[in-house]
Amino acid sequence: MNISHSQQKGFTLIEFVVIMSIFGIVASIALFNFSGFSSNISLTNLTHDVALVIRDAQVRGISNRSTSDPETPIRRGVYFEYDTITSDYSNQIVVFDDDNSNAEYDSPDELIDTITIQSSDRIDDIETNNPNTCGDDNEEHLHILFQRPDPNPVIYCGNNIADFASIVISSADGSRQKFIDVQITGQISVR
Repeated sequence: MNISHSQQKGFTLIEFVVIMSIFGIVASIALFNFSGFSSNISLTNLTHDVALVIRDAQVRGISNRSTSDPETPIRRGVYFEYDTITSDYSNQIVVFDDDNSNAEYDSPDELIDTITIQSSDRIDDIETNNPNTCGDDNEEHLHILFQRPDPNPVIYCGNNIADFASIVISSADGSRQKFIDVQITGQISVR
């Protein structure tokens, strides 16, 4: 007696639907996590970019000299503008040489560069060691200046000097924050 067995290869419709459902669930989880991952990368990149602008000002401030008198050091500064009307920090960071040595960005200071924040992340707040230095009732413009040969910054928030500044960078939706700490010792760190 001959018995023949026919073997079918492939998936049944039910098996195919189950596999596609599992694939759809995994894809939706990956897509959901990707948007959070992408937002976190954007926030981290902006934080490091701002920290590098401050670090570059430090390096150039240590080596900066007057063109008219090479023995006269010129302060290199970074300026974060606060808009009192909108109660927000500007999306532009100004790098300047403090030609008139008054520790703030004004005329006749030389504008070196203006960096514009292109992402939807933003500078949310500036914190210092003294609550009277920066606050809701004060001008919150931040100036960080460096002058040769000292790598230590001079930090002004408003018109008051501070021992350190912590720049708070927030994600567009405000759910995540990163910090740039500028210490009086010259250390610039990201956390």
